[in-house]
Amino acid sequence: MEVRLPAGLMVALLAFSVAWSAQESLTQEDVVRLFVQGMDKDALIAKIESSPGDYDVSEDMLDELRIAGIPDEVLQAMVRRQAELRAASEEVAADEPSAGPRLVLRLNPNWKPSGDESLPVLRVLDSIDPETAEQLELRSQDLRITDIGIALMCKTADHVPDHWRSKSPLGRDFRAPRHRLLAFVSGAESSPASKLRNTLGKIMMAPGMRDSLADLNVLTLEIPQDLGVPLEPGVAHDLVLGITLRVGDRTYLVMADEREGVVLTDQEETTLAAVLRGGNKNPLKAQVKFID
Repeated sequence: MEVRLPAGLMVALLAFSVAWSAQESLTQEDVVRLFVQGMDKDALIAKIESSPGDYDVSEDMLDELRIAGIPDEVLQAMVRRQAELRAASEEVAADEPSAGPRLVLRLNPNWKPSGDESLPVLRVLDSIDPETAEQLELRSQDLRITDIGIALMCKTADHVPDHWRSKSPLGRDFRAPRHRLLAFVSGAESSPASKLRNTLGKIMMAPGMRDSLADLNVLTLEIPQDLGVPLEPGVAHDLVLGITLRVGDRTYLVMADEREGVVLTDQEETTLAAVLRGGNKNPLKAQVKFID
């Protein structure tokens, strides 16, 4: 297929073609570049859905992208992803006090570096086993997991914003509790499973998948050392820490633990700790637990 690029997009592509690999977020120029290089529509949509994004989705830009030959399904994925990320970031920014006491949640405080890993990780094969498909109420098992996430939420009733579903990546997961999103980490790296044979014993995988490695990818998300968020002191916060999976155009909460009645003092920091661990066979066996 021949693709003709508007002049503005062509100039932008020349400027970004070398530097993109170091960027944390995809842009519309990256999408065009990947499409021109031959990435098929479904793979491009999956990449958009699993990557941080910073897209110009104005009507003028969308018209330019259509002229460039970008399929409407890809444009719709960009619009959805931008709205999702913007809603989450705006909600956190609007609700967080600019200064004052902070909650610091230490993750895996007793973990020690091993091998090439400087941080603990969550790993998952991108295939969906029957148990996970049933738990998430998926209509098709042909879907793939495209991202892993870590979510910290507050479900105290009077802390939950109006229209909260439009302000959280979990808004389309109807099993998720009503919540205010405090922090969200995503952007798992995808690698062919055939290149990671030595780590497959640590991956959430079902028996018999080793013969299908050529068709599978491994998603790896580094777990940060801590999550820090400003919170109002002197009131009780019912916290939820969870692991999420992105499948298709939805993000699902697959495992979570709760700590109710957390009250911050007027001190600069209030510290909690929690453990996050990957499962042995599938995402439903992962471990999330607040610890003393």
